[in-house]
Amino acid sequence: MIKEPSNSPANIATMDRLHRQAILDCYEDISRDMDPKLVLRYSTVHWRDEDPGVIRAKERTEGRHSSARALLDKLLDLPYDGFDDFVQSLSAVPYDHLVEQLLEARTRLRTRVERGEIRMRDLGRRRQDTTFTTWTLSILVLSVGILVAGLTWALSFGTKETSLMTVFPRRLKTFVGREDVFGKIDACLEQNQTCLIKGLGGVGKTTLTIEYAHRRANVYDGTVFWVRLASTRDLCASISQYILYFNGRGEEYVLSSDDLGCKSVKMHFREYLTNTKIWLLVVDEVSRDTMKELGSLLPHSPTRTMHILLTSQEYQRLDMEHISVVSIPPFSHTEALAMFDKTVRPSDEDDRREIESLSRSLGHHPLALQFAYSYISATDCSIKDYHAKYIEGYATQKVDLLDKADVEQSANRKIRQTFQITFQYVANLSTNAAYLLSMASFVGPDCIPCPKAMRKRIARLFFPAGQLDKLDTIEMVSLLERFSLASHCHFFQPCGFSVNRIVQEVIVAEMDELERLFRLQNALEYSALLLRNTKHTSRVQAEFLMSHVHYVALNLDRYQTKGPFPASSINIFFNKSADFFCRWDACDEAYYFFTLQSDIRLRLFFTSMKNGGPGIVFGVSVCVSLCVCVCLSVCVSGYMWST
Repeated sequence: MIKEPSNSPANIATMDRLHRQAILDCYEDISRDMDPKLVLRYSTVHWRDEDPGVIRAKERTEGRHSSARALLDKLLDLPYDGFDDFVQSLSAVPYDHLVEQLLEARTRLRTRVERGEIRMRDLGRRRQDTTFTTWTLSILVLSVGILVAGLTWALSFGTKETSLMTVFPRRLKTFVGREDVFGKIDACLEQNQTCLIKGLGGVGKTTLTIEYAHRRANVYDGTVFWVRLASTRDLCASISQYILYFNGRGEEYVLSSDDLGCKSVKMHFREYLTNTKIWLLVVDEVSRDTMKELGSLLPHSPTRTMHILLTSQEYQRLDMEHISVVSIPPFSHTEALAMFDKTVRPSDEDDRREIESLSRSLGHHPLALQFAYSYISATDCSIKDYHAKYIEGYATQKVDLLDKADVEQSANRKIRQTFQITFQYVANLSTNAAYLLSMASFVGPDCIPCPKAMRKRIARLFFPAGQLDKLDTIEMVSLLERFSLASHCHFFQPCGFSVNRIVQEVIVAEMDELERLFRLQNALEYSALLLRNTKHTSRVQAEFLMSHVHYVALNLDRYQTKGPFPASSINIFFNKSADFFCRWDACDEAYYFFTLQSDIRLRLFFTSMKNGGPGIVFGVSVCVSLCVCVCLSVCVSGYMWST
């Protein structure tokens, strides 16, 4: 018997059409988030013998995501329906969000078929599965004519949404409610052009603005930008992601290799906004200290179609005028219930009573509810048992509050207690994951590079529980994502992750002084290791690394007062940081590192002299180091003055 090719009509029907369409609908998300080697490791799919090897080789020969796409294509071409086996493989890794997405797609498609909105025979078709006849070729000729006209229009007016929205943060799959707030934001922007989303930390300001921007992208022709403004370095890291977009927009926006400093990128960003008729700029985590940086991005005379949406816990001014505010309250009971249905499972009547009680105890606070629901979902803990854990911990907890206001104190206490329940459980599952998250609390919150595979020096830093390998790293980050303690970032390999700023603050606040200094030293040494091999670093990666180094330096200045750190570690960190910043056209900040280094060494000198004995010897070495720092500072200052 002659074996039919995989794209023959007979083979198309081997997988249920509904399952094929569900995979095709989720194809891009799966290929972007899935590591095929992990899926193959846990796979129960009946692959043909040669397929796994071919799939693994794709990434080496054809680049990133190609092996994931190859795996999906092979799955669709298998001579049996491997949908359920594939879902089981994803669940075992675990890729819970992909499993949920596939099952939701299947349910949605089945409902539409049952309602008669779509026909089953129209589902599951790919271009390579279609056999063209002479009749269809004539239609193809007509289609080509239409396509040419469409491409001509697209080239004339640009396809902004595709390129810009790929840079914009992905919307949260568990987002619920806030429908009334969207209308308020629309009215606020229409009337004032600039609008401030204000609310407590963890109330959902960031996720709300991300969801709003995705929903309103078509209104702005896809020209929607995301900027994080917690610090200047956060600003630079955010806008550097748009460099490739500027490079592809014509000669006036092309950047040369010598024109990639943050100041230059800000200039090109501002020029682009000035010359674009309609856009939305979303600015996250604005503070009074960083608000002045926003002016360096904005056109001198913005028009009525240029809109700015900001988030902050404080009232803000722009050009000396108050910005109109839309306040974000905690969830309503209905929203808390809807979040449970999306995060955990559809609730029944008993669940709803328990959810109402738990939500009331948590003050309907979105971040606290997110921690609680993620824990319940990941551990199969009952709502009642979780509520008992929370009440027990809340009654005995001694809290060093982060804020002064009573409302903020209460919200922070609830966040910290729900976080502690989750963090203790994660630490029991993986000590390494807990160490990684603790170290990450002293660097920038966005896009932290995962430890590289098999790096023994990194493993010794903060993974005493065992040797580090690539699989361990990916599993650790996946575990943190399951419990809403981290989110995925694709700018670094083997992986990168982001951490909520509030999570960082809570972790640091829970540490005693000795542990805080130990984890800070981990972050300092890890940052220095990251800067060792940056020959092939991209501009975007460099900005994220500079942001992390900046946060480590600020934390070092804040917490390092009694000097248990080796002097060599501090010197290596500051020297490598200054060199890295200068190489990326940020010598002004390199000067800051030399100044801070001198200040810290001076503090350590006086501490050592007070202690006497060996401290005198240490003090002499500090004096020598200070002289070197002063000389280097003068050199950098002279270089900056001459340029």
